[in-house]
Amino acid sequence: MKKLYILPTISLALCLITAAKTSLGSSAAAPPALIRPILIISGGALTAAAEDPPAEDIQMPSAQAQTSGEPLVRGKIDEPVFERTAAVVPADELKISNLAKVDVSVPELLSLPDEQRGGTVLILHTHGCESYTPTKQYNYKPSKDFRTTDKDFNVVRIGNEIEKALTERGIKVIHDTTLCDEPSFNDSYNVSLAVAKRYLKENPDIKVILDVHRDSIEDENGKPVKTVGAKDTSQLMFVIGTDASGLDHPLWRQNLAFALRLQQRIQSKYPDMMRPVNLRKNRFNQQVSPGSIIVEVGTDANTLEEALNAARIFGEELGEYLS
Repeated sequence: MKKLYILPTISLALCLITAAKTSLGSSAAAPPALIRPILIISGGALTAAAEDPPAEDIQMPSAQAQTSGEPLVRGKIDEPVFERTAAVVPADELKISNLAKVDVSVPELLSLPDEQRGGTVLILHTHGCESYTPTKQYNYKPSKDFRTTDKDFNVVRIGNEIEKALTERGIKVIHDTTLCDEPSFNDSYNVSLAVAKRYLKENPDIKVILDVHRDSIEDENGKPVKTVGAKDTSQLMFVIGTDASGLDHPLWRQNLAFALRLQQRIQSKYPDMMRPVNLRKNRFNQQVSPGSIIVEVGTDANTLEEALNAARIFGEELGEYLS
């Protein structure tokens, strides 16, 4: 997702890190952009400005940040809370960040038919060039906004890890590695929509579409925010689109129910892994098929190692769920 600028609403621990001298043993200094203070978030909530809507929804005004200090809703949705949050979700609760301001009942959602099992999983990458903070093990030269076309270091590598965990559990996977945001970022959602429609036409048994991203959050002072779940593991967040932009999207409640079931399963085993489901006005191409979700794996302040650990957990739990 595009970079978000946030105002902290909780006490944050500031941890100054300095990138190690990289190039796999080289004594060359790390690029200046990699030497930066990082805010590490393991609990609490943060507000954020909305990202630009996908190209197909561009005629709709982007949503404004919610600055309400009210807590996240437990068990049901009443009023919109935080658009973006790094809050930890308790293992026995489900939480939704309802920027879309839609009326939903969590119990009703969870009572909807569960139809995602027994089919193929499609993995794609609308923002495939999104990448992470380099380390000695995973050393590369990112752009200043932490992007690269090198598929060994961007979110395509995260998709590979999810694919591996799923196939090990007998799940059929199609992983499209197209960098939909290259060469044109503004066309990325149009490109990924065409990718999804092509595979759906060729493979009518697709029941889950995972659009794998990594988040990017900065505080008001420009310090990047790093989300931490289990030890050496980034957090995960699901983003679900709705019809609140005025565009037709009859499937969004099914998609949200699917995301909540996954959130509940993962959170019960890994109590600090899940950020609340992010419910948005725009559709994010999720109108094409039930079982469509955006999976945000860490932020650009996380390392690829931390994101891979999270991807492995997600893939294992999704695979067990679908088996």
